[in-house]
Amino acid sequence: MPAPAARHQREKKTLIAFLYKHAFWVGLAVGVLLIGEVAPNERLILFEIPLNTLMIVLLMAAALLSGTAVRSLQFFGIPFLLLAVSIVYGLALSQDLDYGLYKAGNLCVISLAILMTFHFYYINNQQNYLWNLVILIMLTYLILAILYKLQYGFWDRQVVFLMNGPIVFARLMGMAALLALLFTKGITRIVLFAVFFLAILWPSSKGPVLALALTLALMMLAYDRLFILGIITVLVATPLLLVPEQIVEIAWLLDGTGRIATPLESFVLGSELSEAHSATFSTRASAYEKTLPLILQYPAGLGLGDWESHTGTGIEYPHNFFLEVFSELGMFFGPLFMIPYLWPLIRPRNKLLWIAVFFAINQQVSGDLLDSRYWLIFGLLSYVPTEKRELDLFRTFFPRFRSAQPAMALRSEDRWSPVSDRDSQSDRIS
Repeated sequence: MPAPAARHQREKKTLIAFLYKHAFWVGLAVGVLLIGEVAPNERLILFEIPLNTLMIVLLMAAALLSGTAVRSLQFFGIPFLLLAVSIVYGLALSQDLDYGLYKAGNLCVISLAILMTFHFYYINNQQNYLWNLVILIMLTYLILAILYKLQYGFWDRQVVFLMNGPIVFARLMGMAALLALLFTKGITRIVLFAVFFLAILWPSSKGPVLALALTLALMMLAYDRLFILGIITVLVATPLLLVPEQIVEIAWLLDGTGRIATPLESFVLGSELSEAHSATFSTRASAYEKTLPLILQYPAGLGLGDWESHTGTGIEYPHNFFLEVFSELGMFFGPLFMIPYLWPLIRPRNKLLWIAVFFAINQQVSGDLLDSRYWLIFGLLSYVPTEKRELDLFRTFFPRFRSAQPAMALRSEDRWSPVSDRDSQSDRIS
């Protein structure tokens, strides 16, 4: 058997063995990530056992028994210390402790449990197998969601996508599309990306579609794929300019709810938005307008969970991560809270950066602090060193900062530190 074929067979057998051995734990972690709650949820109680709480306990116990917990706390300890200090301050100011503690407590516990689980695979250099398994889980979830929606309402956004609302489902499909792009090869990559790309269009949520488009554009810029980006831009822009009416008709044909087709029609043909779509945009705009004066009026912060009581908008959060953090935690503890989110985007060590960027963009138009757990988890994981340094976004866009030295292999146990890999002796293989 030729060497490439033999290597392919070995990789296939290794992956299958990994799936059998780790499917339960990775599936458990993905389930915890999707549910996002620590306290018993009445919808998830079986034989008087709260399944969501049990799942988190199992993940934590596995991390402790495997020895991953200590190494993960060493690596992620500083980011979570910064989060904890900011959260304690925000809760001390809060007049709505229930909501403040709900979103901040779940954010920290869920994120830590997932990070410890996934960090195990990075420590053992099995991250590629890990993400292939996550892709398989997402594909299974998509199939089950399709079967469920076929029975209860395929285009009805009021019918949940098996276990999540339309926005969260679209985000998950966008995540899966990017994972397929980054961690699979050949025809498998093309097919999986196409499937998940169509799935992100299905819920007709504008935010995730826009976030995926911007993330793909940034990827092309970072990897010097300007020619491909230019071709795609021409292919998209030309039909909009030459045959706008036909493009709108196709959009309506593909979009059963009209939530994406209607804004596209307004943009291309100049027609007025419907009342429902105008309300969506006006609600966001009103929340933003009311938040900015609050930040200036209360520079020390309102307190975690208190944004709604000061705005009277009828919604619990401003649907923008930065506005929520600055308004509730203030001008000092707000930036402190943001460091674990933003630092990995500036100094990434692996290609999970792009998943973090996708969720970061999403977080600016929808979701509260608890929803930012996806951004936090993938952001911190993008800072975990791998054997090969794959990307430094800062040096990609600012070439004069590129290192003249070759990329160094990095140890998985290196601690989280703002010191650059080139300058830190601890980051080098001894």
